[in-house]
Amino acid sequence: MRSIASHELDTLAANVVRLDDLGPVLDGWAARGIRPVALKGLALLRTVYARDLGARPMSDLDLLIAPERLVEAEEVLFDLGYTRVPHHQHTFVGGRGGLRGGGTTRIDLAPDIWYLDPPALRG
Repeated sequence: MRSIASHELDTLAANVVRLDDLGPVLDGWAARGIRPVALKGLALLRTVYARDLGARPMSDLDLLIAPERLVEAEEVLFDLGYTRVPHHQHTFVGGRGGLRGGGTTRIDLAPDIWYLDPPALRG
């Protein structure tokens, strides 16, 4: 049985690698004037868990991108060697990747926050 400390170290290592992979992406977007907003685990990791990057595991990096800048944001990912995940319109993998499970860094782009104003609920 793995200890909690061992799990937290694995989580810390994976999160550090994912954040390191995010650096060039953010630089590429900044060069084009694209300003993403961190969502979900990434937002929590940079705020609530900022003092302990190993406290919150993440499987991906979720970022809100203005819909009119989505194509440009994707171009930056392609330029950095990321590839689109099949059957996932705005999900990409690339970078050095997370250490847990040997996967690559997964970035999910969100052009909107669907649950805040779903069209089906509009009058």
